[in-house]
Amino acid sequence: MGEQATPFTVMVVENDPVFREIVTGILAEEGCEVLAAADGLTALELLERHTPEIFLVDLIMPGIGGEKLCRIIRSNPRFEPLPAGHALGRCGRE
Repeated sequence: MGEQATPFTVMVVENDPVFREIVTGILAEEGCEVLAAADGLTALELLERHTPEIFLVDLIMPGIGGEKLCRIIRSNPRFEPLPAGHALGRCGRE
């Protein structure tokens, strides 16, 4: 039998609970281990205990926005190689 691949760990930071659930569900179905956070502070708390390979972050969130969160994370040498994608958000009219 072949070796089983280690799950790819992805952190999803999204304040919209429906969108967060959709994204985390898709990633989990693809075999990823998913860490989900509803805001930047929760993401920072999770990062104290976990080291994902990549994270997807909403740019517009209350409190710590996505860009600021990325700056905070990148200022920690432990996370320098951590790829970040600002792929979450909404398009359309309000």
